[in-house]
Amino acid sequence: MVALDSKPVRCMVYLLTAAVLIAFVAACTSSPSPAAVEVTRVVEKQVTTVVEKQVTTVVEKQVTTVVEKQVAVTVTPTPIPQGGTLRVGVRGNPTSLDPHKNTSSFDRPILYAIYDRLVDIDQNLRFVPQAADKWEVSEDGKAITFTLHPGITFSDGTPLDAEAVKFNLDRVRAKETASPFAPEFATVESVEVVDDLTVRINLKEPTPGLFSSLAERGGLLVSPKAAKDLGDELARQPVGSGPYQLVEWLQDDHVTLKRTPNYWREGLPHLDRLEFHIIPDENVKVTNLKAGSLDIIDTVPPKDVSSIRNNPALDYSTTTGLSTWQLVMNMSRSPFDNHDVREAMALAIDRSAILGSLFFGIGQPAYSMLPPSSWAYDPEAYTVRDRDVGKAKELLAQAGYPDGFEFSVLVINQPIRVQMVTALQSQLADVGVKATVDAKEVAQYASELRAGEYDAVLLWWAGRVDPDGTLYAWFHPNGIWDKYGYDNPEVTRLLQEARTTIDLDTRKALYGQAQALIDKDVPMVFLVHDEEGKAHSKKLTNFVPNPDGVMRFTEVWLTP
Repeated sequence: MVALDSKPVRCMVYLLTAAVLIAFVAACTSSPSPAAVEVTRVVEKQVTTVVEKQVTTVVEKQVTTVVEKQVAVTVTPTPIPQGGTLRVGVRGNPTSLDPHKNTSSFDRPILYAIYDRLVDIDQNLRFVPQAADKWEVSEDGKAITFTLHPGITFSDGTPLDAEAVKFNLDRVRAKETASPFAPEFATVESVEVVDDLTVRINLKEPTPGLFSSLAERGGLLVSPKAAKDLGDELARQPVGSGPYQLVEWLQDDHVTLKRTPNYWREGLPHLDRLEFHIIPDENVKVTNLKAGSLDIIDTVPPKDVSSIRNNPALDYSTTTGLSTWQLVMNMSRSPFDNHDVREAMALAIDRSAILGSLFFGIGQPAYSMLPPSSWAYDPEAYTVRDRDVGKAKELLAQAGYPDGFEFSVLVINQPIRVQMVTALQSQLADVGVKATVDAKEVAQYASELRAGEYDAVLLWWAGRVDPDGTLYAWFHPNGIWDKYGYDNPEVTRLLQEARTTIDLDTRKALYGQAQALIDKDVPMVFLVHDEEGKAHSKKLTNFVPNPDGVMRFTEVWLTP
């Protein structure tokens, strides 16, 4: 809106007024007689004229135009070195290279290199495909159908098909095989060949723990032809479909494997050979690793962890483990058939002192067989028994042993194990109990352990992904390792129900109840949950430790 100036209008009013006055004067002069005069009063009024004007405002806006230009960048991957020999330090001779008859968890790195299985366990404790590409569990949980990977053959040319899987699962369950893993497959009703690459396991009842068994030694697949032709000789002439094959086994010295030609997993393995050097003395293993004559060792004494971490040529790889150290007391023998004696043993032992002096604080005190890493671990199910020498003596006197007693401890003849028994000796002596060391080589130890031929045994248990593989195995009368007289009918019922229950929360509750009863019975003194760690040369590349404690070498390589 623009207002025009009012001054020109005012001037025009002034002129009109002047003209009127002049005319009035002239009239008066020409006519001397009075006359009426018309007076015109002019009122000055300011008039403002408003004109609307459209104003266009132009705003300049800076616009930046971005033009995306796609540039193709070709990245040439660094080729993975092929070939070479990996030197592995292990603690003892294999008990058997027939996986269905093997009795030592120490042998698993060798067995896993020779044989495949339907499923494996990854670093997150999940079941993943191996010889089976996929599987399907029926709605009622009583049938599991596996689809096999096509084209797999055993090293003798026999196809790994549905018939071969059926042969293996029938073999591990057969009475004549006398497999220590047969109880883990007790719920299998039958194994059905659907077609060449499809096999179905029919179960008497749901068995969620079966996958854990299929991923262990009982689930390793041997050549049906070799098993029939070789019989017991399969123990020393293994034939599998795995990434490596046996070259030679020299007792007390080494086991050598070579790369499987045309292994079914394309491009694998990367190494030409694996050499497992048998070195029972852990100190010697560490020395050889530091000197460069070994590339990796299966166990690391806690006292050496710090020096290995600080060695620029070595790595110490760790992960959450499943293992537990414990003292198993043979309840079928006196005095451990007495509850007060077993309770006194548990109170006489200082777990924290053992953890500090022998494990250098690496790990944690154990009060149950299941470690905190297990999904079924229940801290409310056990009693934290701090050392109480006075109470232990009181219980021994109450049980009829005021002056204590003597017993022997079966143990593998290795430094850390013998040192643990020595520590237990010292602590038990404070309550008048005398423990003697019964150190044996691995094979003899395994034989006596399986037969229950011991007063007590110092045990390192590797653990299982599914708690059924631990609790059923050790605390059920039909369990593979329940050879020490433990038999609690309510625990048996709970473990039986838990192994056939599908709902995870219900299973956990059942296992919690079972663990609480086991804790009251004190069949074992749980000592330490240790760390799962492996020491190796930095040249060993792509090695990842697994919580089940088994070293796997299919996808590793040596960097020059």
